Amino acid sequence: MDTISIVRYGMATSHELDDFAEILHSIEFKYNTGHLAMAGLRPAEINTAINKAMKVCLLNGIDTAEHFRSLYVFDGKRGNTFCDWRMTRQGFTLVVMNAPVLHMSVAHWQWEMVNKVMTL
Repeated sequence: MDTISIVRYGMATSHELDDFAEILHSIEFKYNTGHLAMAGLRPAEINTAINKAMKVCLLNGIDTAEHFRSLYVFDGKRGNTFCDWRMTRQGFTLVVMNAPVLHMSVAHWQWEMVNKVMTL
């Protein structure tokens, strides 16, 4: 008599669904270091401000990956690679609030943020 083996396979979560969820979440990362420069932060100040903003997240128990992502970009004209940061609106706001040096344009952004909070 022949026997038939029946194997039950576990149901794994679909990688496609995880990828789709990741794509939806990545849409929130609208800001980058270029936006920080437009807000008045100088290149030497950007990393310091980002590090402070990330510490604010950590002190509040917030995963920094929810608001900050680094990616490496190749500059074909210069032939080098550099690190660019992508941020959510909250991440961008935290970075501007933690600008190490106060400039007129940074002060303007900070005042705009205060006004937004007051109108809520």
